[in-house]
Amino acid sequence: MNIPVIRPWRSDDDPDLVSILTRQLKHDKAWPPAYAQQQDLATWLAKPANLARWVAVDPEQRVIGHMGLGTPAEAYQTLFAAAMDSSVYEYAELCRTCIDPDHRKSGLAGTLTRTAIKHAIKMKKIPVSTVLTNRSGWLSMMLRTGWRDVGKLPGKTPGDELVCLLAPQKFIDAALSR
Repeated sequence: MNIPVIRPWRSDDDPDLVSILTRQLKHDKAWPPAYAQQQDLATWLAKPANLARWVAVDPEQRVIGHMGLGTPAEAYQTLFAAAMDSSVYEYAELCRTCIDPDHRKSGLAGTLTRTAIKHAIKMKKIPVSTVLTNRSGWLSMMLRTGWRDVGKLPGKTPGDELVCLLAPQKFIDAALSR
């Protein structure tokens, strides 16, 4: 079995990431979301990931996945703080996950997610996520693995909603105990 390597993102990864997102649209017209499809996809992918970014590469060094980690927008932080019953915590949002269509269902998204969660915990930040309601498969997976829905906010496209998710309690406890 060829196990992918997770490494920090580099700017020369962008053409491969744009290719992944473009091919993804052939399988799922909703990802990337409609508003992003009108933008430079490399810029869109990077924008919210101001804390860290990773890529997964196959044994031939081809980029096959991406995960970002960023500071959540203020409106999301307010929802997370209300769910945590406090405003003093810092959050790190897992964002802009993309997986090469040929590598879906391989566990790669989970591996990238664990990488981002570990990094957030090292930074003493509580891992959070936002997921578009029309991303039902991804949302179901997050809820099934213990992420908690703490509210919804409007998305950027009319009719879109984002579900705000807090990480499973064991990750919150780990972030707070450091």
